[in-house]
Amino acid sequence: MKYHPDPLDTSEVKLTVPVQELIEKIARNIHEVWASRRMAEGWQWGNVRDDATRRHPCLIPYDELPESEREYDRATVTETLKSVIALGFHIEPPAAVEKPFQEANLSLIAKQLSSPEPVHLNDLQKIWETHSPEQWAAYPELYRLLAERIIRIGEPLLAYDVLSSGLQNFSGKDLNFSNDALWIRLRQMLGLSLAQSGATARAQHILRELYDQGLRDGETLGILGRTYKDLAMGETNPETRIYWLGKAFDCYFEAYAVSQKNENKDDAYYTGINAATLALLRGDGSQARRIAHQVLTICRACSRDISPETTISSYWRDASSAEAYLILGDIEAAVHCYNTAVQKAQNNFRDISAMKRQAALIADHAHLETAHLERCFPLPQIGIFVPQNAGSGNSETAIDEAIIFPERLKKLNIGIAYVSVTSFTDILFAEAVLSLRDTELHVVLPFSIEEIRHLFETTRGNDNLLQRFEFIMQKATKLYELSYICALGNEQNYEFSTAFTTGMATLRGRWLNTHVHYLDDQCLKNAECGTSFHRNDCSTIHYQEQPVDFPDTASRHIYAMMFADVKNYSRLNENQLLLFAHHFMDHTARMIQPFSQSLIFKRTTGDGFFFVFNNLSDALDFALVFRKHVTEMNWPDFGLPDSLTVRISLDAGPIFSYHDKVADSTDVCGKYVIRAARMEPITPPGEIYASESFAALAASRGVDQAEFAYAGRIRLPKDFGIIPVYHVRPLNS
Repeated sequence: MKYHPDPLDTSEVKLTVPVQELIEKIARNIHEVWASRRMAEGWQWGNVRDDATRRHPCLIPYDELPESEREYDRATVTETLKSVIALGFHIEPPAAVEKPFQEANLSLIAKQLSSPEPVHLNDLQKIWETHSPEQWAAYPELYRLLAERIIRIGEPLLAYDVLSSGLQNFSGKDLNFSNDALWIRLRQMLGLSLAQSGATARAQHILRELYDQGLRDGETLGILGRTYKDLAMGETNPETRIYWLGKAFDCYFEAYAVSQKNENKDDAYYTGINAATLALLRGDGSQARRIAHQVLTICRACSRDISPETTISSYWRDASSAEAYLILGDIEAAVHCYNTAVQKAQNNFRDISAMKRQAALIADHAHLETAHLERCFPLPQIGIFVPQNAGSGNSETAIDEAIIFPERLKKLNIGIAYVSVTSFTDILFAEAVLSLRDTELHVVLPFSIEEIRHLFETTRGNDNLLQRFEFIMQKATKLYELSYICALGNEQNYEFSTAFTTGMATLRGRWLNTHVHYLDDQCLKNAECGTSFHRNDCSTIHYQEQPVDFPDTASRHIYAMMFADVKNYSRLNENQLLLFAHHFMDHTARMIQPFSQSLIFKRTTGDGFFFVFNNLSDALDFALVFRKHVTEMNWPDFGLPDSLTVRISLDAGPIFSYHDKVADSTDVCGKYVIRAARMEPITPPGEIYASESFAALAASRGVDQAEFAYAGRIRLPKDFGIIPVYHVRPLNS
């Protein structure tokens, strides 16, 4: 019997835009329905499909499916929708019902973000993660409200994402300071978020653009002044430091004069107190005191003003008064004002941290005693938890830990915690963190969340572990999934997780200017903090896989990787290609020679370079040297165009090394190798991008020859996901 398919002819059917927008949503739902049915029938995820053991590689979230699988679902949906229309039916969007609901929902979000009541980071992240760009495009003010909240809570990286997305609404428009106030505000805040995350040069560029357009308001001048001040604070040369301090003072003093002229009291006391501080740092105490007296007069006038004010402007006014009193040498009055400001600031950690740094700076230059000031700033401490006795089970010891942990965390003032939830003791610690009010919990998983679920699901003697784990995942402030189950080298997953956790906590501690504690269960029982990690054998929960026949020569380690390629290589003519192969490669070979001790793998492919290092610091050093060399080399001397430039990506993580029998040489592979390769094409020419993993490991290992400035979340090619990336620049560049 021969079968001849006879589908409906839908070639003439054209889908309207609203119907086209349904395709992705329905395709996603088709996958969810299919996956639900499969799981209900006992199927689980597996590397390859196996009907006998009910394993399927597509039992993963829709966004993680291969593009070919998603395209298959889309094609099915498209043809189905066309068939419905070909049969005479009509598909229309429920505009009359949907729009009022959307408006009401967005109105509630705006009301929450505008409220003087504090909003926890968990809630801010959920707002951002679940927001609809299409809906928010009609209410772009939401980007400003959300970003302001996030900046105040001390998360400039997340704020950068929000502001970058908000500014896309203005793409293609001819904008300047005179025709769109919201655009100005978003640009100002983008500069502020960059300045707070350490990207001083990029922040300065944004503020200079606004300044050059003629914008001379206190906010623009104030943030621009901050960038000059940051340059001064990082400068070791006394003459250069004085120069940048002078530039910062000029910006703040100009802003102060403009604010007074416009009778803008809020801008006046903010820019005025910064001008007074800069005068003090420059050694002009008399001018500093004169401006400080004026600032106190303005602050007193603001306090008598009957016009409504936000809690935020109120506590910054109190902080400015405190700084003025410090400059004038009145510590008692300064302490009183700081206590009032901190009480109003509540859990706005970033603002409290900024007050603390500024107080220390002024006190140092005014030669004041700081003991009384330290108690004014109760910033939360950061705790990293790795248990000694991870497998404590349901023993009496574990029950004691469940009771003791919250009290110990309170005593240590832990307000931000990092933990890898892979054991019962980890769960006890995470639950203790969540039991405290306004405490952030950051969960770092050495494996994917699906694999950790499987670990808890198959652990005997603790029937409710999976439910407790799911509760923690729902309540966690942020979740990091680092790797995958690997029968060869699981130890590296834990080692990598520990280093990553340390690095992320260290970076957060730097931003908030607060202490990072390294905790274990013994430390918490004794209410003492150690200075290093104590780790058990990292096999708290054993994952049983079918045996895999790995090659004898294969091994797995945590390595640093660098990918690079040369822009404009494809435009070289035949002769230039040969000159490039000789001169460019010759220079590169000489540059890499000093790093040969830590270089475990190298490969070149035309204009492409791939290096693997067992020392992260060396990988960073070589990336900086390589970029500097390519940028500064006079290539026309070698018969090559001066347009040659290089883009470089850095990543780090557990990867395999093995013997390639085809090439008869050592090679490397792994998920992190693929990710590093995907990062390089989206790196701007002349720049170095590093992954979050690389930045975290650099922080955990004390690598300090470069700064890692947040560049934003970037979608990698070939459906490899969206990741945070960092600009890498040498210090004081």
